[in-house]
Amino acid sequence: MRGQVGGALGRIYGDVPLSVSMSVRGDTYTLPGQEDAEHPELTRFAAYTGIEKHARLSEGRWPSAGSGSGAIEAVLPGAAARAMDAGVGDVLTFHGRGDRTSVEKVRIVGLFDVPEPKHHFWQGDTLVTTGVERLDYTTYGPLVVPPEVFGRRFTGTGSEARFTVLPDLRDVGPDELGARADRVAGGEEIFEEAGQGTRFTLVTQLPELTAQLREAVRVARSTMLIPVIQLVLLAGCAWLLVAGLAIWRLNRYGADGAGAREGAAGVDPFIVAGPALALLAGGMLLLRVVPVVSRFAERAATRAAGSCQRSAPGRSGGAGSGTPGPSCCWSWRWLEDGAITEAPVRSM
Repeated sequence: MRGQVGGALGRIYGDVPLSVSMSVRGDTYTLPGQEDAEHPELTRFAAYTGIEKHARLSEGRWPSAGSGSGAIEAVLPGAAARAMDAGVGDVLTFHGRGDRTSVEKVRIVGLFDVPEPKHHFWQGDTLVTTGVERLDYTTYGPLVVPPEVFGRRFTGTGSEARFTVLPDLRDVGPDELGARADRVAGGEEIFEEAGQGTRFTLVTQLPELTAQLREAVRVARSTMLIPVIQLVLLAGCAWLLVAGLAIWRLNRYGADGAGAREGAAGVDPFIVAGPALALLAGGMLLLRVVPVVSRFAERAATRAAGSCQRSAPGRSGGAGSGTPGPSCCWSWRWLEDGAITEAPVRSM
């Protein structure tokens, strides 16, 4: 059966690493001395792969497979042992309830407790986590034996095997995870083909969890899109502001007529602050665009200042002289003491 389950899981999950644990329970047996009772108390034999990692021994040791002859070694939950008045070292004889010809002699070699009853390893099996199961009949146990022993002695009618599969999906992307969840949803057909007559019941929540993940990813993406759009709008506004300041600076140099040497030194503070505005807007695009715009405005302003020709007040040439008077441009200058003044810059 393990080979059939492994082949089906390979078709469903592909190369995804899997952690597979198995538990199997057999038919019921009556407790010693109640073979002829009309409503006897019962027990079951069971096997768990890896039980040593999830249960804690309170007394004795774990059972060994043995040679297959003589008494079977088994362990019991502590609560079941107290209810059955059994202890480590006791040898008990159990008779099959359905098959009365089945008689098993068992030696109790250990008692155990379950520290985490809700762990996925137990698959909600209250019999092993509490030691008792009360339905139409009261069942104590189970008598846990090694999987090898169970395979040799208790694989007849009434056996039920459970496989718990934990896929490692950490390296699977959201898009690929959806495809795998769809294969899991249709896994019963795959198990029927692999089982060759063996009946399988598939219980999984992966499709539901995947649907929740898809919705969470969609919400996260839409939530992140809003601030991105806001940053783009802020970046556009800041870019327009810087461009407007650059144009204003260009017009100012064209109107006032700064000299060619003063044009590069007289860059407006607002133009210099353009990259800072872009940084505050949070757009990485602005960090590249704004310096380019600033340099363009500075060079354009310098060219405009160099081509400016304007007569200074009171020093223009005569109307009929035919010779142009000396011309000058005005520019702002920063003095060493921090004051601002304007001075003519003459050129012939």
